[in-house]
Amino acid sequence: MTLWNFAQIKSEVRGLTMKRSINQISEDELEDFINRYLFYKFPQDINPPEIHGFYEFVTVDGTDTYTIDQDEVVAFDGTVFISDTNTIGTPGTVWTDVNLFYTKNPTETSTEEGEPIDFLIYGGEIIAMPIPDAVYYIKMPCILRAEILIQDADIPTVVGNENEYEEWGSVIAHGAALDILEKSGEDDRYQQVQAWYNREKLSLKKKEVLQNASKRPYCKF
Repeated sequence: MTLWNFAQIKSEVRGLTMKRSINQISEDELEDFINRYLFYKFPQDINPPEIHGFYEFVTVDGTDTYTIDQDEVVAFDGTVFISDTNTIGTPGTVWTDVNLFYTKNPTETSTEEGEPIDFLIYGGEIIAMPIPDAVYYIKMPCILRAEILIQDADIPTVVGNENEYEEWGSVIAHGAALDILEKSGEDDRYQQVQAWYNREKLSLKKKEVLQNASKRPYCKF
């Protein structure tokens, strides 16, 4: 039995906002609010362990700049692994400060090629130094985005992950409802739904703790 698909999330949002008529909020507007929350706010506000994974790409000989797929990744956690095979390789360094990056990798020596060990994340791109002299497999631990919901039967999933996460449904509905109420200026209702949202977040966190505890090995003394 499906408890939280896209249709049920939309119905819950209408109930929370007390906007059950399409004259109050159209179906397209409702879907946009839900997906905007899911795309932008859910990864940072909820940050469940299931959205943590690897952002992977392969370098090209002589190419130092690679465009980040913004539809796939939200943020990086400051680690990178480099390998000449598709495995977890040796660790490198991720930089977000342009000045510090180019202090270590000055422009006058940036034509040197080799195995890249420094990676600058800037302006939606990853710059690798030294310039790759071959194909290298790059794996960067990151926060992945949840997939956009399209069909009524869709259940929340993560980019690159086929698992479905129905348990996120209530939090998604409450978060989207808050955005709708905030925009419409319904402060009293907003405060009430905010309290419910905080409760739902806490409930989801407790489920995660219990799930992780159940995975711990049993030790017999």
